[in-house]
Amino acid sequence: MSLQKIANVLNEEGIKTRFGKNWTSTGVKNVCDKNWITRK
Repeated sequence: MSLQKIANVLNEEGIKTRFGKNWTSTGVKNVCDKNWITRK
């Protein structure tokens, strides 16, 4: 699944970023990168 599709789903569900903005593919990628880095 593409990052943009994930962003679109989050926006459709009314889920906002922690800054209260709509999701973008870049935002989704940043969250994924952060979570993966902290898990390792």
